[in-house]
Amino acid sequence: MMRYLLGALLPFFICGICHAEIVTVTAHTSEIFSDTSPTISQTILQAPRYYPLSVQGEKNGYFRVRDYEGRVGWIQKSQVGNTKGVVVEVARVNIRKGPGTNHPVVFKAYRGVTFQVLDEKEGWLEVKHESGQRGWVSKPLTWGR
Repeated sequence: MMRYLLGALLPFFICGICHAEIVTVTAHTSEIFSDTSPTISQTILQAPRYYPLSVQGEKNGYFRVRDYEGRVGWIQKSQVGNTKGVVVEVARVNIRKGPGTNHPVVFKAYRGVTFQVLDEKEGWLEVKHESGQRGWVSKPLTWGR
């Protein structure tokens, strides 16, 4: 009986372990480095505000992170926070006036563009770009939270 219970619960424990924390860049631009040591580190990526990153570990005031393209590096903990943010994961998306394809397109965004997430409704995210532009995007076309 205990063996069956353990077998039934094991996937939930594994799923919890696999779920990594997502943080977002809070500075206007922040560098992601190849190492935590300033003497040997190189910049891998300059990430814009609201750029989501999956935390893989931490060391010496840095988070080891992975981005939506699978790049792995280190970012200073002081450069990220818990603001909800997403990045466009496909070539181009329509940002609409409301949550659904029946709403008019306000503007278009391209792969790699980041947004702050303001709200979520039925598979749609209300987003705001750093420039102030706002609208709704289909959640499956983005990566982050």
